[in-house]
Amino acid sequence: MNVSVLIVEESENYQNIIKAFLQRNKVNVLAAYTHKEFIDLKPGFIPDIVIISFSTNLSFTRYIISFLQTFYKTTKIALLVSVYDLVTIQELETLKVDGVLRKADESFELLTMLEQVMAGKKYLNY
Repeated sequence: MNVSVLIVEESENYQNIIKAFLQRNKVNVLAAYTHKEFIDLKPGFIPDIVIISFSTNLSFTRYIISFLQTFYKTTKIALLVSVYDLVTIQELETLKVDGVLRKADESFELLTMLEQVMAGKKYLNY
């Protein structure tokens, strides 16, 4: 898959799992950052898609999404979520992102989400 991906995930172990899985499936992973590292670094390259682990700190997640939508207008945004309650789902619906995937469903579903989002389609699985 000819896609460049940047991962924003708090857990370094989870970053490595996502990164290894994507690389095994021929996805170009540019970098992986924690939320704070991403905010501090503001990478100079423009990825095709940024995969963000949906933080329980909603304002932090909103900030990252707003930053991307302002300065990286062509970059697609996808969220990985681990909380599935009604309030979270309602919040997710207010965010203007291209894809949402539950962490529990990840593996090959992640590839499906990338393909759909890069084809210009919304992918919402929560």
